[in-house]
Amino acid sequence: MKSDTTANVKNGTLRAPLKRRGMAQDVADRIRDAILAGEIPPGERINEVEMAASLSVSRGPVRDAIVLLRQEGLLQGDWHRGSRVTVFTHKDLEEIYSLRYSIELLAVQRLIAHRTERDLDLLQVRAEDIERAAALGDRGEMLQSDIAFHDAIYACAGHERLEQVWLGLRSQIALLLLNRQQGHDDYRTRIGPEHWEMFRVIRDKDGAKAEELVREHIETAFERIKADLDSKERLQGAG
Repeated sequence: MKSDTTANVKNGTLRAPLKRRGMAQDVADRIRDAILAGEIPPGERINEVEMAASLSVSRGPVRDAIVLLRQEGLLQGDWHRGSRVTVFTHKDLEEIYSLRYSIELLAVQRLIAHRTERDLDLLQVRAEDIERAAALGDRGEMLQSDIAFHDAIYACAGHERLEQVWLGLRSQIALLLLNRQQGHDDYRTRIGPEHWEMFRVIRDKDGAKAEELVREHIETAFERIKADLDSKERLQGAG
């Protein structure tokens, strides 16, 4: 006797949602890439009809993609008002960076305790990618390589749930880094040395220095982005 599951698969009832889900993920990837390339700025609304037309898909996958991107924190809004690219508040910044400090410190500590030569090889490649992107002045590559370095830290830390927490914050942090690099020219000069120094303390298993670097790295980013937000609010108030 065939099970209900076998019958459902044969009849195709489990296949269609998987296909649409795959398309929704593709659409989400395209929208995410556009947001993180600065092509869709914070506060801009996502028009489902226009987006579906530009991507040559129906509105269904676009709606599903919007749900995914809301879960990532890249979009905000509701079905009545529509969705827009996230505009971060001071509360958002404090929550994101306080959480990031906690999880990144734990990830680096675990990596120092258990790191392998293969882990170091991966981190070295990621640091080289950052250095190359900074030398070229390619902002898109700098952002991607910055995030990829931290992806590697969490992947090598050997803590799956910790990595999942990072992945839940990853897109929001990338959007904040995009705002930071647009507002500060020193991002290009700082990004390489900062990540090479982190590589060295992990290689040398210097836990005390690692804690200092994580705190400094995250506090610096937080303060610069907060200053940008303060400046924008003052300009809006003056207007």
